[in-house]
Amino acid sequence: MSRHEKAKSSFDKFTEYLTSTKRKHNKYNGSAARPVSANENENDDFEIDSRVLQFTTEELNREIRKLVEDYNIPKDKQEPLFQKTLEDKRDMLRLHYKSEKGN
Repeated sequence: MSRHEKAKSSFDKFTEYLTSTKRKHNKYNGSAARPVSANENENDDFEIDSRVLQFTTEELNREIRKLVEDYNIPKDKQEPLFQKTLEDKRDMLRLHYKSEKGN
């Protein structure tokens, strides 16, 4: 290693790395573009949102009961969940369904 290379700052090394054409080719740089799945996620989110918005109050409470059972929430912690507003319940279900799909 030459004296000049030893004296380079970390910023100089970083900019040299970014501008270097000798970097390894991987699936994220070079000519290969990274696959985009944003449209698929947006469609899934839209389906989940529309599904949750269509629930009646009874259906919403039934789904919350299933959610509580899935997470094994103790009885003393369940009551506050059932007392939440409809919008809060819908938000909980949205998050639950999105986590099930892996979004």
